[in-house]
Amino acid sequence: LVSVLSLAAALGWADTVEAQRGGRGRRPTIDAEVVAGSIQRDAGTLIFEIAVQVPPSHHGYLDQGDDGFLIPFSFSFPGVVDGGGLVEAVSAPPGARDDHFRAQVLRGRAVFGFRAAPAPTDDFEARIRYQICNDVTEVCYPPTTTTVVVESGGLPIAAASLGTAAAASPREE
Repeated sequence: LVSVLSLAAALGWADTVEAQRGGRGRRPTIDAEVVAGSIQRDAGTLIFEIAVQVPPSHHGYLDQGDDGFLIPFSFSFPGVVDGGGLVEAVSAPPGARDDHFRAQVLRGRAVFGFRAAPAPTDDFEARIRYQICNDVTEVCYPPTTTTVVVESGGLPIAAASLGTAAAASPREE
């Protein structure tokens, strides 16, 4: 592997090699947050939205691409699922078809909607796995996961009101 990286650097691919190894500055990441005011409760469900922001001159994937090997945005909610609940996607951004990358891509800000049942009464984590690529250099960075905490306020379902403001604490893993 070292000889391959050395050869790539000698051929002038140093920036690409360094980017893929994680060198030369910080690797670009998405920003993610629970959309303020998006949490809604009823007797059995919790509805909420998560916004992601892809950095300028980059894109993420909404599907696996025509060849099936790309890594699209995916969400998991282990605390809810481990507790016997279910979280389903109720809305997703359409993105845009990019024929060059042969996939449905996401650029800029987009919002994903979810429904959890039964409605969690405790805060829980949303894990977002994704891969982003640079539109200019076409360097794709290794997949990573970021976590957003959905703060449900810890209120019993009967005491919660529609439109409860959501707070989020994103962190990279």
